[in-house]
Amino acid sequence: MALLAKAIKTKIKSVKNIKKITKAMELVSASKMKKAVDRALATREYAALALELMINVSHNYYDRHYLLKPGRGSGHLLILIASNKGLCGGFNLTVAKAVSKFLITTGEKEMVVVTIGRQAERIARRLGFKPVASFVDLPDHLYEEDIKGVAAFVLNEFKGGHYLEVSVAYNSFVSPLVYQPVVRGFLPIKAGNIKNSIQELGADKKNISFKSQSMAQYVFEPGEEEVLEVVLPKLSEVVLYQAVLESLAAEHSARMIAMKNASENADELTEDLVVGYNQARQAAITQEIAEIVSGANN
Repeated sequence: MALLAKAIKTKIKSVKNIKKITKAMELVSASKMKKAVDRALATREYAALALELMINVSHNYYDRHYLLKPGRGSGHLLILIASNKGLCGGFNLTVAKAVSKFLITTGEKEMVVVTIGRQAERIARRLGFKPVASFVDLPDHLYEEDIKGVAAFVLNEFKGGHYLEVSVAYNSFVSPLVYQPVVRGFLPIKAGNIKNSIQELGADKKNISFKSQSMAQYVFEPGEEEVLEVVLPKLSEVVLYQAVLESLAAEHSARMIAMKNASENADELTEDLVVGYNQARQAAITQEIAEIVSGANN
């Protein structure tokens, strides 16, 4: 009995130490989540207005730029965004399930994957895809320059005629308790995909028009093709940047909740272990008393 009580006491100490770690991680994730959410929400309106501009461009100049027309290839490129680290609950599993459902729904067989985040690379390999490019260790405090490499690679691949279309998969931030997996078209730029993107952002739609507006009254200098060559890749980069921001905000939210649940579970386990320890200690004392009484009677 004494050995049992000692073992339980050791377990109690271990659980309490683990709780200290999970509590610290919860506080760190809460701080990171607040910063990530602030950045994601701050750029939503800008991203939504950029998407509105893309709607008008896609209607008025659909045959003037390669980003407005289906690619010359036959395959499908998927940009898969997940976390770099684990311990974030079902965050990565959620986007993995969304991608699996997308593959079943579309019946896509010629899928090529570009991953953002170490866990995204693992998801791709589990689904049977070898990433053609993998981008890891993006900073938590993300700037648009940090995803220029990803955007440049994807745009060059599409321009090179390697793929028919490009999609993006990620978890979109809804609230500190909720995130929504999203798999949608990215390239070519289409009005339908853009409208879905704006709705997913949940931005203030009072200033956003889904109706195509004629751009005939605008004069492009030095020329339409030259302006589109600068504007459209930049707008596409903004859309991808917003997707990564949304994923980061959802990731820190998921990790905060996971660590909070772990801390609460540690408390419950500690309570159960304390009860078991007290029972083992009481049994040991009772046995000692019985042995003393038995010895005295003899």
